Amino acid sequence: MTWRGNTFECPPLDDLTRDDLLTQAKSACKYLIVNATTADTFPIYNVVVSDKTGRHATLRKMSDSLEPQLEGACATTRVRATIDEVSDFFYVDTPTKAREFSRVLGENVIDKKTLYSLIDRPVVEASTEPYHYVGIEWTLLKNPGMPLRDLCYLDYHDEFSFVDKVTGDVRRGWARCMHSVDVDGCPDLEQRYGVIRATIVRSGHVFVETAVKGELEYNRVYFANPRGKVLKHFPQYFLNTYLKKYAINVLNLEEHFTTQRIKTMLKAPISQFHMKKSVSHCMICSSRFGWTSSKKQCRGCGCVTCGKCISVWTVDLDAKTTIKVDLCYKCVSGENDNMTTASDVDSSQEHQSPTDRFSRPHSDPNMLGDHPRQYAPIVAARPSHGRRSVSEGFVDEEPSVIMIQSPSQRGGDNHDEDEDDNESGYRTISPKQWRPSACGSAVAMRDVMLTFRSDNSSLYL
Repeated sequence: MTWRGNTFECPPLDDLTRDDLLTQAKSACKYLIVNATTADTFPIYNVVVSDKTGRHATLRKMSDSLEPQLEGACATTRVRATIDEVSDFFYVDTPTKAREFSRVLGENVIDKKTLYSLIDRPVVEASTEPYHYVGIEWTLLKNPGMPLRDLCYLDYHDEFSFVDKVTGDVRRGWARCMHSVDVDGCPDLEQRYGVIRATIVRSGHVFVETAVKGELEYNRVYFANPRGKVLKHFPQYFLNTYLKKYAINVLNLEEHFTTQRIKTMLKAPISQFHMKKSVSHCMICSSRFGWTSSKKQCRGCGCVTCGKCISVWTVDLDAKTTIKVDLCYKCVSGENDNMTTASDVDSSQEHQSPTDRFSRPHSDPNMLGDHPRQYAPIVAARPSHGRRSVSEGFVDEEPSVIMIQSPSQRGGDNHDEDEDDNESGYRTISPKQWRPSACGSAVAMRDVMLTFRSDNSSLYL
């Protein structure tokens, strides 16, 4: 029989069962944060870089801190967003938000239902209450080439804070934890509908404020067992197959928030921008424009750039109108947030050389070579710890680097690349072409006391 959006009959929970579920959810979230903050003790499996945002994500295989025999993965990156923004994005309470969530994070969700709402999220936007929610959710997933799978899990959202031991600053954080649970009202559907019940354990998303205002460290932790007659015998194959997609998806979140900010950038009057013909050098990398060079202009700040220093963004203005916008990497990365537009460059700079006038800022050591958007991966100098999925042993390999390319740049650089990766829109770049960087080092979360805002309970890391 085929699943046709049937509903579940979920009887009310008694107080004892409800309290037990809340305890399970809180415990799972604590171990999620432990796994996220100790992930950098494992070797880097690969590094994925977004050519549009210049942001990279490090991917590590790891074992679960509670059940070390379980193997999973953690992807770590930075996101230009606030705790308010990310908590709202992950609180999926409307069909529109569900579609957006599925698109951004690459989750092929066919159906989703809230079985129980154990603690409702505050509804007042200006509320001082923490972004706290606890529910039991059911999700139906369809991955290409695989039978339908579903999940029944505790969905736990909570805010926390801690004192950064390096800077002494109080930092906020937010976590969303998913942990499989059995409930009478949501039975296994395999025998009747052929839907395989997968399990997910202490998995989810952890965001922590960094020293850079408006920027969060983002860890996405994944420990799952796909189950099924075939995949249950090849859990390592499933994990390795999913890793590439998993690492790429964490970078999509910043692209999502960037497209939201582009709408504000469109208010800048283009009448104040530089005339392209009056600019002889790229205002980002200082490359001189030749006779046949194509000049691009950033819609955010008005800078005239070469093709390498700009990327094209698609923005939905409304349900019927979609536009494409050119943005320079400084507007994408946020460097221009507190800067004047290109039209405001002081006239006293007219006698400076193009290199002096438009050289890249010294505060960005993450750059590699002459390309302003080739960032080096963060290589953490710490020992080893871990989390869950399935199978034994770690693969201590040299990290590979996968470039997510914008269509205009594919095939434009001379790198050694794997043909299959190139055909699919990605490039694997030798780790030898990358150098460690101190920029963007992990937030100091060792030997600190973390406090949850929902109940003032603590967790020592």
